[in-house]
Amino acid sequence: MATLTVGHGAGYQYQTLASAVAAAQNGDVVTVQAGTYNDDFATINTDITIIGVGGLVTLDATAPLPENNSKAILIVNTNATIENIAFTGAATLPGLGENGAGIRYQGGNLVISNCYFYGNQEGLLANADQTGSITINNSEFADNGVASGSAGSGYAHNLYVNQINQLTINNSYFYDPIVGHDIKSRALNTTIENSRIVDPNGTGSYEIDLPNGGNGVISNNVIEKAPGSQNNPVMIAFGEEGGVAGSSLSVTGNTFINNYGPATVVWNNTSAIASVTDNTIYGLTSSGQLVNGPATVPNNTSLPLSEAPPLGTSPPYLPIVPPPCFTAGTHILTGDGQVPVEALRIGQEIVVDQSGELVSRPVKWIGWRSLDLATHPTPELVCPIRIRRDAFADGVPQRDLLVSPDHGIFADGILIPARLLVNGGTIEQDMTTSRVWYYHVELAAHSVILAEGLPCESYLDTGNRSLFSNAGAPVALYPAFAVSQTALRWQTDACAPLATSAAAVEPVWRRLADRSAELGLPLPRVATTSDPDLRLVVDPGGPVERSVATAIRPVFAGANKFAFVLPDRVTTVRILSRWTVPAVLTPATDDRRRLGVSIHRIILERGADRHEMAVDDPALRAGWWDVEREGTKLWRWTNGSAVLRLPEGTQRLELQIAAGMCYPAEDVASRGQSAAA
Repeated sequence: MATLTVGHGAGYQYQTLASAVAAAQNGDVVTVQAGTYNDDFATINTDITIIGVGGLVTLDATAPLPENNSKAILIVNTNATIENIAFTGAATLPGLGENGAGIRYQGGNLVISNCYFYGNQEGLLANADQTGSITINNSEFADNGVASGSAGSGYAHNLYVNQINQLTINNSYFYDPIVGHDIKSRALNTTIENSRIVDPNGTGSYEIDLPNGGNGVISNNVIEKAPGSQNNPVMIAFGEEGGVAGSSLSVTGNTFINNYGPATVVWNNTSAIASVTDNTIYGLTSSGQLVNGPATVPNNTSLPLSEAPPLGTSPPYLPIVPPPCFTAGTHILTGDGQVPVEALRIGQEIVVDQSGELVSRPVKWIGWRSLDLATHPTPELVCPIRIRRDAFADGVPQRDLLVSPDHGIFADGILIPARLLVNGGTIEQDMTTSRVWYYHVELAAHSVILAEGLPCESYLDTGNRSLFSNAGAPVALYPAFAVSQTALRWQTDACAPLATSAAAVEPVWRRLADRSAELGLPLPRVATTSDPDLRLVVDPGGPVERSVATAIRPVFAGANKFAFVLPDRVTTVRILSRWTVPAVLTPATDDRRRLGVSIHRIILERGADRHEMAVDDPALRAGWWDVEREGTKLWRWTNGSAVLRLPEGTQRLELQIAAGMCYPAEDVASRGQSAAA
């Protein structure tokens, strides 16, 4: 088994995913460096794993799929695992079916994790394979489909699976398909659990369609039907195109939200008796039905629509947040002297700094976890922070100390996550290690212990113990080793306050940065630009040919105002810009969002008509962060690629920016943590 690396620039074996996939052999792992890869179309014919590293990888079809492909950005013909990849823009040439997909599955066992499919004619389209399977974990499907008026309208979906043996969907997010369904599965066995299938702003049809029946298990999901639904008012359709023999359907423990009106929750068009139990339905009207067809319906609860919970909009692929840790080899001060953390024993006495007095406390538990950093989808969240010898004072620490990014360092009476102290000199993130062993030490109470002579925190259980390998519970595949300041135990049981605000952290950061310069390790300077490089591209799925969808540059660009003239018949655009992560560029900043531009006003013009879209409009979803405000002023950050739907006939678009941003002068896909001085 070999690891093949893909990335832009020197240091990578391949510059394109297609060339790496063509060279890969059975069992190989292809790692793709974070960034955008335009028109990088590949066909998988060997059993391989493809993983985006350093952040989300975007495979963007900026032109129609080539005639010798005409299927998908990625065609899968055999067993494959795909992680941390976004697929967007897939569209066929005119007359070739209007079913261009992010992924076209043609056989084997396919596993998809932490992926994002948006703005394609089909999100994922699967051919029939009676022995094949598709498993989808922690992934997002949005705005896939073909608009009304086109030949493919209604036949393209967020996810469309033909006759395979098993489709499994877990902890994923489907929303706002264009005319088609969120999930359409002809699989013999379909399991959909712990997911969100919602269409608050879409024009989709069924939320879940199992047209041939089969064995369906739909459990513990949030399912919402939109006012703009374009098909029969049904949330779950089962067997309406002719059910297979021996079909069964279980719909259990779900939350249904009906914004449509007289909707039916489950339409069972087979002779099988569906089990529809223990669900909560908001907004079921007197003319609506819970089930149309044979079913048992015990223990369901109907509540007014006004009491429905808000729809969650966060991506499902956010990192899991296990606790901070020490790396193997770290010396911990004990009653027996310095002992490597991995050699500690339960009951061994650890030296604790208790209000300036050194006392001993016994070890209660030691957690450990090994991580493969070379294949981790977001290594910047888990790669260790190196605190060099003497970084805090002479002999503090006594040797280089490596801790996970969120390990609390005790300074000035507060605990500061190590990542917030990174200065690119005496404290930096080590991105060169391919594997790391992390350990943490629990005492009877959260305490300050001495690691290489530097005061650091012991383990505080905030409900994340199961994320260690030796906790006796299922282990998260890709933990991110972060802390949650809102966890109750930080308020009640912490040995010192956890500080993440710039006001609290910056004085410590500045002192350590000055010392770094004194030690001959001046801070690196990062070249930046204030130019957001703001532009538009026409989103796929509308009547405009994809070949027309080159970048639309502003006809006017001022300090905070950008005006665009739109081609005819454009109904959806993506707002593209440079982006940055504030925590990477700004010292002591805890904001790790990917930020593009902060949009204050959206003004649409058609002839003499001028209309403003509010930035808190719920239609602004894909690529938009939550609304921020100061007094009566509202603004909203994009993530560098935000979808904007336009009223039909819009001719001119004006975007007004609330505040500027500094961006790295080169592409932002930096894996480092260096800060500007």
